[in-house]
Amino acid sequence: MTNKSSLKVSVDLGKNRLTIVLTGSIAKKELESLYTEIRFGVADLKPGFAMINDLTGCKLGYLSGLGTFTKIREYLQFKGAGVIIRVIGKRSLIAEQLTRIVDRKTDYEVVYVSNREEADRVLTERGQSVA
Repeated sequence: MTNKSSLKVSVDLGKNRLTIVLTGSIAKKELESLYTEIRFGVADLKPGFAMINDLTGCKLGYLSGLGTFTKIREYLQFKGAGVIIRVIGKRSLIAEQLTRIVDRKTDYEVVYVSNREEADRVLTERGQSVA
């Protein structure tokens, strides 16, 4: 049985928002592709942009991808990320990995929520449109 994974990156310039959806078990090669897509997506966003990172369908991030996760974090900091909303559902292994290893040294705020509706509520409370 093969494990299907997918990475989806979208940008909403009107909302100044980057959305990333990860599903399955994400290998280092896929993370490198994600990093490239993030760089292209963030290029047109203004500093202070919000990001929704939906990990509810993501089962695992391999430790070999840790360097790439760190590279993504550093790039988001460099580009002036505002708030990062991580949608994790039930506390997953990937969420634990990100919390313990990657999110420790950030200049942006990371908020963990359990679903997309909660992510929208947090952004609305912060004055960012969700429509």
